[in-house]
Amino acid sequence: MPYLKHLECKEAEREHRNEDKEAAKNDSNILAFNFDLQAVFNTPKCAVGPFFYVRKLAVYNLALYNLGNQDYRNLRMHLEVPNNSNWNTSGLELYLTAAQGSRKMPLACMCLYVVRNHPTIQLIDHPFFEPGHSQMECDSIHSKIEQKAKAIPVYTPDEWLQIMRTARTNPRHYEVTMLLHDDFQDFNSTKEYLRPCNSSSAKVPAKYRDAVWLQYRKEVPDTVFIKTD
Repeated sequence: MPYLKHLECKEAEREHRNEDKEAAKNDSNILAFNFDLQAVFNTPKCAVGPFFYVRKLAVYNLALYNLGNQDYRNLRMHLEVPNNSNWNTSGLELYLTAAQGSRKMPLACMCLYVVRNHPTIQLIDHPFFEPGHSQMECDSIHSKIEQKAKAIPVYTPDEWLQIMRTARTNPRHYEVTMLLHDDFQDFNSTKEYLRPCNSSSAKVPAKYRDAVWLQYRKEVPDTVFIKTD
């Protein structure tokens, strides 16, 4: 019975993803994305034996796939406030592979910040795929980048950016943004707009750990709505 429920959830979540994909294609006021962090790229990377013992630098790639137009961008470019204030956006759909509650919390804080401060975003839906059954479109981005880099030696982090850009040629190259220290924001801090879902001493509520869907609404910007089934 639990296994049948597991399969039922998998199909329901994929069906909802497909519905949002069609909605994003047909309505410019709806933005639908899925995104995931790719496996770490170690630098330098080379088949030469001694490179194995060289201390490595870690390069991270967060891939964001726009379900409406099959575009690939960096996550910050879409959610940054107020640079995207020219959007005529009534809703923003986000998809993320299922993760532990402690990993969901900073992202929830960021979504609260966005829905409170962005002038046009009214609603953010944030469902999670069934564990082990994500098969998100952004996985194809990861695959193309890994195939491109397979036989290419990499000596500096900048070379990874070129590999990522050129991993796809049709319909265009991927757009890649290198983030600097000032581009990162601490969503585990004690800033006022994060207070509703930030407490280093309090335990994460059980319902939050079991969440399969989170929702954020501009009319109640201090509340995270939680769905567990």
